[in-house]
Amino acid sequence: MRDETEDNKPKPKDRLAQAHITAISLEVAIAAMEAHAAAAVADVAAQKDGAYDERNRLVAALAAVFPSALSRHPDDDRSWEDDWRWIVFIDLPTGQASWHLHDSHLSLFDHVQRAPRVWDGHTTPEKYERVARFCNADAKSHRESALAAVVEVVKERDEAREELGVVEANAQEIHQACRRAQARVAELEAEVERVRGLLQRGLDLNIVEANGGGVDEWENDVTAALAPQTPHAQIHPATTDLVHRFAAALREKLAAAEQKYGYSDNWRADDWLDECRAQLAAHVAKGDPRDVAAYCAFLWHHGASTAPQAPKEVPRG
Repeated sequence: MRDETEDNKPKPKDRLAQAHITAISLEVAIAAMEAHAAAAVADVAAQKDGAYDERNRLVAALAAVFPSALSRHPDDDRSWEDDWRWIVFIDLPTGQASWHLHDSHLSLFDHVQRAPRVWDGHTTPEKYERVARFCNADAKSHRESALAAVVEVVKERDEAREELGVVEANAQEIHQACRRAQARVAELEAEVERVRGLLQRGLDLNIVEANGGGVDEWENDVTAALAPQTPHAQIHPATTDLVHRFAAALREKLAAAEQKYGYSDNWRADDWLDECRAQLAAHVAKGDPRDVAAYCAFLWHHGASTAPQAPKEVPRG
């Protein structure tokens, strides 16, 4: 008779399938646990990064108030990773404090200068003890001192700006004075040439001495040239500056023409007034005010008008 218990025992094939199912279930469970652990680690890391971000923002604000510097951790010290080698040093009224920074947070410290600093050996507890002492009842006086220092710097900056404005104004006045002086020199040189011409006429009087009037006329001209000049009528300083500047510009133009074309004092001749008027009209069309002024000055010297003269009638014979 067959034993029924033999039929109830799991067969080897069934046991293998069951073991396979169990293994798969374990793998799924392990994967789920690993995913959960990874998420938990990422969450912790995010919280840690957020804490560092908040901390560094406060440290950056502190660095904006007190003397501070960014310095590099020695490269030969391998206890810190390469992206954690920047250190911000802050000189609190209660002592030095320093924090290592990750490279991703350096942008928060763009206002801090990069300069070598020496760590005074403070530990983390000592650092926060200094921070705590700064935040105690004496913090008010520290803040007032810091504010006073800022106010003093702003005052010095404003004074420097004011001094710069005065220097710039003085430079402008000096520049204008130089231009007026140049124009005055041009006027005096022109006066020297005029007096030299009068003296030359005196030397040439032997030509007209016979008529008895040449000497007297020359003496009168010299006396008039050497007599005190009548004070100028009141005129606006800007207009005076315009006259001086234009006189200097006209002198430069005439000097250039004399050098280029070999002119001298030909304009003093009396036989070219019609040509002078024609040149004046031509230069008005050309457009250079200095040339126009030059021909006007020539006509003014001769007491002649700038208006074209009517042609003389030729008598009929």
